[in-house]
Amino acid sequence: MALKRGVSGKYRRNKKITFNENARLIGTLREAVTRMLDQLRKDRIIHYTSDYLTIMDLEGLRKIYHCADCPLQVCRL
Repeated sequence: MALKRGVSGKYRRNKKITFNENARLIGTLREAVTRMLDQLRKDRIIHYTSDYLTIMDLEGLRKIYHCADCPLQVCRL
């Protein structure tokens, strides 16, 4: 996923993608993606609207998915 760092230090996905497309990318159902993203939003790790997904806490997200050493250039989150 291409991430763009904003002025506030948060990261934003620079291409619109639907929950269905996300589900196909990881081989699961849209409902599973929705539940996962809703939980991450409740935990204030991400924020999303119909246009953007913003990573509010990149380190927290990396910790959850055990990729703390993953460089941004190859980040697939």
